[in-house]
Amino acid sequence: MAEEQENARPPERGAADEPRSTDPITLRHMRVESEYRRETRNLHREERDQYSNWMLNLVKLQRAPKVTIASLVGTRGDVNLGFHHEDPLRDTFDFYRRKDDRSEMLPVLKFYAAYLMQQARKETNFRSQLFLLFKAVDLLRMIVQYSPYSVSPEAESLVFCIFTDLGSQKPERFKNYVQNEGTIYAIVKQLRNMPNDINLRLRLAQELVRQTMVFDALVQYDFLLRVYPKVPVEFDTRRAGVYIRIAELFGELIANTARPLGDGRKLRNFIERYNRDYAEKGEEIPIVTGRDPAQIARAAEVLRLTANRWYERALKVRGMGPRQLLNIVYEVSRNYEHLGRPGDALETLRGNYVHWRKVPVGLDTLQERVKYLDLIAALAVKARERAAMSWANEELREHRGALAKLQTQAAKYQARKEAILRGDEEVGPTELAAQFTAATARKGRGAAKGAPARPGEAPGEEPEAPAAPAERPAPRPAAPARRRGR
Repeated sequence: MAEEQENARPPERGAADEPRSTDPITLRHMRVESEYRRETRNLHREERDQYSNWMLNLVKLQRAPKVTIASLVGTRGDVNLGFHHEDPLRDTFDFYRRKDDRSEMLPVLKFYAAYLMQQARKETNFRSQLFLLFKAVDLLRMIVQYSPYSVSPEAESLVFCIFTDLGSQKPERFKNYVQNEGTIYAIVKQLRNMPNDINLRLRLAQELVRQTMVFDALVQYDFLLRVYPKVPVEFDTRRAGVYIRIAELFGELIANTARPLGDGRKLRNFIERYNRDYAEKGEEIPIVTGRDPAQIARAAEVLRLTANRWYERALKVRGMGPRQLLNIVYEVSRNYEHLGRPGDALETLRGNYVHWRKVPVGLDTLQERVKYLDLIAALAVKARERAAMSWANEELREHRGALAKLQTQAAKYQARKEAILRGDEEVGPTELAAQFTAATARKGRGAAKGAPARPGEAPGEEPEAPAAPAERPAPRPAAPARRRGR
């Protein structure tokens, strides 16, 4: 791999040779790419056993036309692939994905990745060149996905070199990508020797998210779910953490659909790969072919439902903290509300209200609890659930009263603190000693610094010291024992 890193150094350029933003980049020749071409030189050119017509497919006529590699790249391998070749490539990969032996797909991926990189070197338009390079990166990431242990340092080295050449010649646009890719490549090289290292795998997934490679992060999370030891569901906190991270990946995609999209190619690529490898039958995400708002809205709906399925898996694990569980509940209910299903959102909030009993009572937690109940009341109105609305109003009266008391105590404490700082009020030695005694007692009980306040106690306020016990009179000295006479 040292050769790839050496080849990936920025080229030396003079001031007069600075490239324009529309000029293509110079892509280096890499050893791994040459190995890919040599391995796939005699690749069988028949890509799939599927014919061009469903009727011909049904009767399996031997003389029916078949789609081959030669039909895409030509018999001499001189056809330029472009935007309009994405659908034939997807059909090719779908065919190999359906086969029992996944190893047959790796040579095809290597062939097309090397072919696209070779074509990108000849491209004179940077926009077309960038499409070819990013398509090659997608195929190289697919090689990682289908490789043993979901690790391929060779494919990752090509991705690293592509981004290094982009960052060295177009730094204003790709500088951050180069830094992130360098971290990813370093982690992958470590995973080659330690493929079951969980911490390294988590770091790799996080860096892939930063690199906006959302599906590739999903691949690494899926590997973690397969290597974690099996434990009872209610105590499987490690898998629950991965469930939450996967749901957050879909949340990122949902947020992207709310922003203006370019051509939607990255979202479409994620959907195609997800439907091919992870979607259950009937749960596929609709394909987004452009900027059509209707298509994007349908895809966002399925993305929200998919995120909720992962969140609900995490809710079954009771070993997590109550605050973390409540955060999941908020996300699930918010997704249901966006989908126009207030009844399901209400049921989620009410069914998980029990977790509030394990949250320490304090000013901040009471405010959040009141907001939680306000949300239940609002959803009950939308869903026309009178019983739920009455229950929420009763809970709100009780907790708003407790909140008002704590707010009053906190205001008094703050006012007195400011008066002491101004010098308007002095603290006597007896009060200082009582506060010191109370703080020592709390520390002895193992209360962490900054822990939530206890019921009836303002945040940061030390509890009143317990009254000192009444002094008892000193015991009389015992009478001397009488000596027995003879």
